[in-house]
Amino acid sequence: MNEHLRDRILRKLETLSDERGYQVLDYVEFLESRYAERPSPNASVFTRFTEAIEDKLRAGKVSASAIAEPCATITTLPHDPGRAVPLTWPGPNASERPLAPAST
Repeated sequence: MNEHLRDRILRKLETLSDERGYQVLDYVEFLESRYAERPSPNASVFTRFTEAIEDKLRAGKVSASAIAEPCATITTLPHDPGRAVPLTWPGPNASERPLAPAST
């Protein structure tokens, strides 16, 4: 895809809500599965992990706004495999419900 077309699509996407953005993503993934001229670039382990979580939450009918915070948290974690970072679910008393143990 040429740069001008990619920029034009991105400008249009920025005006949409997250819910509509996920509809666009579904359609793009459909088009990719049918008509891709080349394979998708390989995503990092963290990106694939985040996308898998995001897809599972969407399959469970979780709203886009509820998905955004945990996925943003995961993608901003330090990418040092030797350093464990405590993950918590957003919401009331989030600090009391760790998803993964912290390294000591």
